[in-house]
Amino acid sequence: MIREGQALGVNIVITADRINSLWATILANINKHLSLYMVDKDEYKSMQGYQAPIPGRGQIELEEILDFQAYLPTKQADVLTSVKEMRKLAEVMSATWTGDLPAKVPMLPKEISEEYFFGQDSVKKMLSKGHIPLALAKETTMAVDFKPQMKYFVIMEDTPQQEDSLEQTLIVSLSKLDSNYVKYVIDFDKDYLNSGFDEIITSEIVSEFFKEIEELVMYRESHLDYVTKHYTYVPNLVNNADSFMLTEGSLKKILYQGSSVGIYFIFRDEQNKLLTDYDPISKVVRNGIMSCMLGTRVVDQNYIKAKKDFKEPPIGMNEINFVEASKSSRSCLITKWGK
Repeated sequence: MIREGQALGVNIVITADRINSLWATILANINKHLSLYMVDKDEYKSMQGYQAPIPGRGQIELEEILDFQAYLPTKQADVLTSVKEMRKLAEVMSATWTGDLPAKVPMLPKEISEEYFFGQDSVKKMLSKGHIPLALAKETTMAVDFKPQMKYFVIMEDTPQQEDSLEQTLIVSLSKLDSNYVKYVIDFDKDYLNSGFDEIITSEIVSEFFKEIEELVMYRESHLDYVTKHYTYVPNLVNNADSFMLTEGSLKKILYQGSSVGIYFIFRDEQNKLLTDYDPISKVVRNGIMSCMLGTRVVDQNYIKAKKDFKEPPIGMNEINFVEASKSSRSCLITKWGK
């Protein structure tokens, strides 16, 4: 692009604070150099051979090397004083400007609070679509979520902190959906009595519940005028799976066909248990994962298919990997709850 672009109307400007920042092959193809003051005298000499420690003073290489004086943003010679004046100027410009502004550089706070998380535009947008936001991507700061079109969702935590944060975020997100969504939880130990679910499914009625869900899936496939949509949260999957009294075929029908008629499932359990247990129910859930939260580094497991980076850093206390359609992204969890 540098060598041939100019003849095609493509002009490239490259900035650097050190000459060594540029590859020699790139530097050799740049025919115009503009240099301002650099602290390292040898760096400056290697470009044009002269330096002047005056703010805004520099040299440009045209047919010959010429001195120039750049326009300064303030009258202050002291750097710190100049920076303060520039900040004040920026504040005045921001207050005066009425047009569009470029997006801010994406950056998350060190600690994500409940208020900050649910105040994000990406979180609000997802909830308005009936999605379940669970964390914020470190790179983009956008929310990552369970999208119903991904069939079902699996949360696989590796630490108690991940479990607590994700479960609380899930429950609050579900509570913010409108009245067209009915929320169920499979609760054998009565841990979710006051968690805002519309119905709690106990061990005594769980098998009948799944039969009714399967019948509802079959009914809705031929009656598409339904209004309500269903979210069912299934914590501690491995320990409770045997009580569901479900065949593999019935579960596959509920999971794979249910999502197309407004019936969605979210499963949660410890990553090590869910990826190694071989009961039929856990196996069906594990084999069909398209979207999940992964408690460890992607490279530390071999079951979830996603691009592996062997330089992937360790998972932080407030982090987790979000995987969707074989792509993973490091995400940050809520760690501060309430006001």
